[in-house]
Amino acid sequence: LYDNVMEIASKEYSGVDLYSIEQMLDRIRGISDGTNGALLPWDQKWFNPLSLASKGWQFHALEGSSTLVLNCCFCNTMIYLNLRPLNEESGEHLQQLINKRCWEELVSVSRCSNCPWKANQVNLRDYYLHDYNLISDLQRLLSHDSIDFNVEHNDPAFYIPRFLSEHQMNRLCEFFQCSDKLKLELLLRGYKPMESCGDAVVCVRCFRKAFVGGVVGSEQLNCHNSWCRYHNEKELA
Repeated sequence: LYDNVMEIASKEYSGVDLYSIEQMLDRIRGISDGTNGALLPWDQKWFNPLSLASKGWQFHALEGSSTLVLNCCFCNTMIYLNLRPLNEESGEHLQQLINKRCWEELVSVSRCSNCPWKANQVNLRDYYLHDYNLISDLQRLLSHDSIDFNVEHNDPAFYIPRFLSEHQMNRLCEFFQCSDKLKLELLLRGYKPMESCGDAVVCVRCFRKAFVGGVVGSEQLNCHNSWCRYHNEKELA
């Protein structure tokens, strides 16, 4: 059924790739970069860069500290989302009800009459890890020779395997023919190096930024957004 919907949409809106994961990732990156440093109350389901990008919205501006301005990538309609959180006494349940209503009455339907995004959304299943879409991760891992995280760790004591057991890391290193355990761990956890930023890294799916020491230095710290493909950091391993 999903494939049929994709085919119909592609024929009806020639030249518009409504279900492109790469284009959605570009929109996610734009929203994440545009709101970087703002303490917006993203939630798991209704309001986060992934859900908004999956409906064709892209970043336009951040007004003040909590008003996110988005425009549709097809019809250029603009919406204004006031993401100021309720006080704690109001409760999370009420916040979810408000977010749901805003999604249904504003995010989903605020389009021009002929906009394809009014009735379409990228299937979020294609964003998350499944057997059928592991190819991009395998390509990333197999290209480890061309990736440099700009971290000096000649001393073996620098890398202490906390992410997986030493036995597991050794097996994965052997499988991917990668002798650099630190590099392989960062790739397995969804990171790539940030160009010209020393030991900074960025997630390839939620675009959160971190430093290598913060990523590998603690078993408790998870630098990914809660909605990220790699939030469960051991799933790919």
